[in-house]
Amino acid sequence: MAGARHTIELSLFNDDRFSPGGYLQEKYGVPLTKMAMPVGIRDTDAFVDLLVSLGGTKPQALISERGRYIDAMIDNHKYCAEGRAAIFGEPDFVYSMTRLCCENGTVPVGVFTGSVCPSLKPALECEVKTAADNLLAGETVILDDCDFDRMEHESERLGVNVLIGSSDG
Repeated sequence: MAGARHTIELSLFNDDRFSPGGYLQEKYGVPLTKMAMPVGIRDTDAFVDLLVSLGGTKPQALISERGRYIDAMIDNHKYCAEGRAAIFGEPDFVYSMTRLCCENGTVPVGVFTGSVCPSLKPALECEVKTAADNLLAGETVILDDCDFDRMEHESERLGVNVLIGSSDG
């Protein structure tokens, strides 16, 4: 990897002290782009756009698949709009799933990670509030350093009807 042309690190919440891409950039001068996992339309578009900017091409099949995905998003909004999700897990997973829910009309009323990650709330707060306001969902909660007992209590209080996370939940 020391001779790589570019490093793409699919993590916004990885501590810089433990960043493989940061190490390669510092030690060997390999350019680094940190970005969210390519989940949902916005973050997948950003990933594909970065690959194109680095010399890749956007095949017609990918363009067609993107169109079908957008059509599916439009069709599923009427079903997703009643979803009141609790999303839990590691910060990068939670971030991506929260954005995916917001894109598809499901309100992430509870967003939880067991990790100590104070940057998660500011990264999602505006988007979650906008989704909740648009669908008249009321209160939302974004918590880091949260255990399953607290998540369960908050989920019941907020009227969650969909859980998104690992099988541990």
